[in-house]
Amino acid sequence: MENKILLVGSDLALLKRLEEVLGERGYRVEKAYSLDQALWQLFHYSPQLVIIQGDTIPSSLNLLEACRRTREVSRVPIITLSSDKVERLRSLELGADDSLPRPLDMEELLARVAALLRRTDREAAEPRLSIYSAPGIWVNFDTHEVSIGDKVVRLTSGEFRLLEYLVRNAGQILTHEQLLEAISANLSRPTMGILRQYISRLRRKIEADPALPRLIITHRGLGYSFSPEGDWEGGP
Repeated sequence: MENKILLVGSDLALLKRLEEVLGERGYRVEKAYSLDQALWQLFHYSPQLVIIQGDTIPSSLNLLEACRRTREVSRVPIITLSSDKVERLRSLELGADDSLPRPLDMEELLARVAALLRRTDREAAEPRLSIYSAPGIWVNFDTHEVSIGDKVVRLTSGEFRLLEYLVRNAGQILTHEQLLEAISANLSRPTMGILRQYISRLRRKIEADPALPRLIITHRGLGYSFSPEGDWEGGP
């Protein structure tokens, strides 16, 4: 399996160098330059490891905040990079698995990366987010809390199961059969008509305009998909 690594930071030169070094070792690399981008990539890219770089001044990305927020929503292994010893120790307290000083010893970093990934494989710990966050929508999969903008949305258990399945597979077209299976625990006799009712009820609660849905997209003859970016095709 190809190991995916997410690089988070605002030092473009360092991120480019890390991307080159890790790429030469066969790792697939993505980059995020802000905390919002990092949280987005955590969900949609599902990396096996996150490397968070600090020290760049001025920077809109705070290493400790990025570490804390990452750990809040994911069990993915984290390595932090900083020239500040206190910052490195604090990052470990906030949930980082390892921390290295800057300037970097690339061979040591590669060894630490390989060791963490081996440990993750042994523990069979697949990163699984408990919180989904995108512009305008926030979902806590553990507590079933949903917010659209500043509004808290109340969903039935069946509606939440449907939303969770759509969100966890964001960007993918899910067939009617797949969606019916996802909500079947809440139904005595799942049918296409009932699925449409669920979709309609969910749209009324989370869409700005249910008649012109931008989140739950209809793909005629195929099924539905979840698009937090607001792409629309096919109408209701």
